[in-house]
Amino acid sequence: MPRLPIVLYAALISVLGQSASGEELELLNADSTSNVVSTESPPALSPGLDNGPEIRGIEIQRGTVVLRGQRLESPYVVSRTDQLVLINGEVIAVAADDSVFESRELMARIERQLLNDKCVMAFGENIVASGDDEECILLLGTLAVADSLHRKIELIVQSNLKGVTHVTTAEWQTALKEFVPDDTLTQQYLEYESEMQSMDAVSGDEADAGLQVHDSTRTMYGLSVFGMLLIALSAGTLLGNPPKNSGNWSRIVNSPRTLTAMQRCLVLVAAYSLFDLVATLLALKTGYVEEINPLGVGLILAPAALAAFKISATCLGTGLLWRLKHYHGAQVASWWLCMILTLVTVRWVTVQSLFFV
Repeated sequence: MPRLPIVLYAALISVLGQSASGEELELLNADSTSNVVSTESPPALSPGLDNGPEIRGIEIQRGTVVLRGQRLESPYVVSRTDQLVLINGEVIAVAADDSVFESRELMARIERQLLNDKCVMAFGENIVASGDDEECILLLGTLAVADSLHRKIELIVQSNLKGVTHVTTAEWQTALKEFVPDDTLTQQYLEYESEMQSMDAVSGDEADAGLQVHDSTRTMYGLSVFGMLLIALSAGTLLGNPPKNSGNWSRIVNSPRTLTAMQRCLVLVAAYSLFDLVATLLALKTGYVEEINPLGVGLILAPAALAAFKISATCLGTGLLWRLKHYHGAQVASWWLCMILTLVTVRWVTVQSLFFV
């Protein structure tokens, strides 16, 4: 009988020992788990981003970054902490009240603008603007050469920059005081301005040339009407007074009708020569016609010399024919000369009607 209490005591001690061992085991497991978690690296925030307090984006080779008037060298790496937004380690903005969402949103906006090949400009603190590269060069250049802070504020408020519509002129006063123009950007602006002036000058020359072509075209219209009148007059003269068939060109013909017809032919020859001279000069001025006459191509760059040559040759030829007006051969030559120049004038009127008027 005395053995039963001993057995009960042994069993009770065994049970208590197992319970204590279990509690000790649970505490050990808890401590082990705590130690494992504390020694592991924190999980990655997002694929492609570095761990640690500063979250860095990928390198961006596109776009332009100008920080307070100074251009940063590419490639660009946009990064953020819980409070700061940086580009290549330079602070661009400070988020209010440790706003992680605000800094993340600004970081994403800057990266998106750069990847779209835009220009990102930071003025002062928390003023981040963006726009086209050409637009930014123009704005930064005008800010660099502006003669007063008031003028700089007017220029930047009137610009088409994105992301700064909420910025007041009071904030711009503080931001633009820190604006120090980069010599490189100023030089780019001056080169761009010079290029624009050259293009404007070329455009002005083209406009003047277009105006000259327009004026030449209007003159050609009147000249074409004059040529058609000459053609009508010569048609009556040529058809009403055909040359007589005769083998003796030295025969003397004193018929008043023949002499009158010859006189008309020579007057028409002179008028046709003047028409051809004016039409040639006007057509050459348009730049669409090239002189191929071997006698006139050497004088084409000197209109005065060409006119003198043309008028002298016409006066000499018609003068000689009129001097020999009583000879049958001179009368026939005048008729045929008038016929040839009539055909030339028909060709001129056709060309002018098709291509110039």
